[in-house]
Amino acid sequence: MLRLHAAGTCLMALITVSPTFAEVTHAPSATALLAPWAGPYGGVPPFDQVRVEDFRPALETGMKEQLGEIERIANNPEPATFDNT
Repeated sequence: MLRLHAAGTCLMALITVSPTFAEVTHAPSATALLAPWAGPYGGVPPFDQVRVEDFRPALETGMKEQLGEIERIANNPEPATFDNT
């Protein structure tokens, strides 16, 4: 649990000092964090290829995808099931 907290704290520090989304000069889809991950445990990020400025666009992209998923579930007119939720 302590390792997870420390990792989250480090990640938040990196996000805080990283440039704003508009200042990032590369497309978010080009970042190593957004590319499919390979390796054990369902894939692991290639941290040796990640730059500090990659975190913000990757997190914003992930949050946008999750909000879209929540919106899809919330607006589904069918009764809730395990398959559609």
